[in-house]
Amino acid sequence: MSRSRLFPFLVLCGGVLVAAISSILVREAQAGGAPSLVVAAWRLTFAVAILTPLSWSRRSGELRQLQRSDILLAGAAGVLLAVHLAVWIWSLEFTSVASSVALVSTNPLWIGLFVYFVFGEQLPRYTVIGVAAALAGTILVAFSDSGVLALAQNAWAVQVNWQALLAPAGKSDTALLGDGLALAGGVAEAGYLLIGRRLRARLSTLSYVWVVYTAAMVSLLITVFVTGRPMLGYSWQVYLFILLLAIGPQLLAHTSFNWALAHLSTIFVAIIILGEPIGASVFAYFLFGEAFVPVQLVGFVLLLAGIGLGALGEQGIETTPLGIIVGVESVRTDDALTLIRHLSAELGTRYGDDGAGAFSPDDMDAPGAAFVIARVNGQPVGCGALRPMEPGVGEVKRMYVEPDMRGRGLSRQILQKLEDTAREFGYTTLRLETGLKQPEAIGLYETAGYGRIPPYGHYVNSPHSVCFEKALI
Repeated sequence: MSRSRLFPFLVLCGGVLVAAISSILVREAQAGGAPSLVVAAWRLTFAVAILTPLSWSRRSGELRQLQRSDILLAGAAGVLLAVHLAVWIWSLEFTSVASSVALVSTNPLWIGLFVYFVFGEQLPRYTVIGVAAALAGTILVAFSDSGVLALAQNAWAVQVNWQALLAPAGKSDTALLGDGLALAGGVAEAGYLLIGRRLRARLSTLSYVWVVYTAAMVSLLITVFVTGRPMLGYSWQVYLFILLLAIGPQLLAHTSFNWALAHLSTIFVAIIILGEPIGASVFAYFLFGEAFVPVQLVGFVLLLAGIGLGALGEQGIETTPLGIIVGVESVRTDDALTLIRHLSAELGTRYGDDGAGAFSPDDMDAPGAAFVIARVNGQPVGCGALRPMEPGVGEVKRMYVEPDMRGRGLSRQILQKLEDTAREFGYTTLRLETGLKQPEAIGLYETAGYGRIPPYGHYVNSPHSVCFEKALI
């Protein structure tokens, strides 16, 4: 994994470790008589109360200038976060813990299906296998915890208690409803992460999470009011546990998730989050003496394997088993100039203008400039360029993949290499321009976290231009 993505990966893992104490704090608050929905509502209320002065003192200008579309999208992410918390907690009243946890943890599956069918994004092979392994591990952990699966004594055989899964005690008539609610919770979390990936490209972390958490808080408070659950009247210990929930799992953990969305793929973030049960079980072992059981340990191994495979898929953006290598090379080699000519010819066919006036190989002589070539088994198949615009801002140019090599994720790998290089140069923002007659390019940039901006420079009066921007920090 490249250095530019190693730090976000470590931050994300730290967030998962902090999030692992969530179930323990929730258990203590519930033991004090606080209903689950009340715990969730107070958790977001405390978080917003702490976050508001910090966000408005540091990001007031950005918050006041938020576009209506950004506010609506961030608000929708907040509602989805609230739905995820509310319907999952509600599902536990109707179905088994095993079914609930297994179904609510399916968010990487929905993210993968969404990016494949909606954006046509080909996921790396390791990522697909990693999702499968992590989901299998989650299911084993959930089934082990609820007694659905166990190893027979004195034998290497697995005992399956279908009654505990399909018709849990006292819930046989409502299990299907609970399963549907848990599944809806998984879909809602997938939407929450997907929206975050898009908006984090152009919004700072503080501004984004303030809008999201505020929307989630309002949604949960309305739910508590409608269901008639009291917000007051609990012991001070209950409120202390909830305050710790707000500081740790919400402000530190969830905010680290949202920060990481600007640096890592959405599905990889979702896979890492699935590692939370491992941390929770370790904390429970040391705090409550809850021992591990064999099936649970197998599930943990699968979860860790899924995370590792997901990491391999994430670094596959730079080099894959198919012999793909993406690296910085000279723009004046025959390979580079041939790729540029092929791009100019295609642009000329689409627009009647080859775009040569917007780029010169001499641009690559400037400090902070780089030219990237993608090779498959040594053959040049694609390229991209990075050049400085203004202090802290770089521009992506000459993105191209040979027609017979498209649909393999090469353009995404080239773009990622350009982003990694831009971070090494110290850029904090990237901008680029593409055209209305290149819908595949527009889809690439939107799924990679770029947000549309007004046309800039000599593109201001261009009727075909679509401009994008992404924050790298």
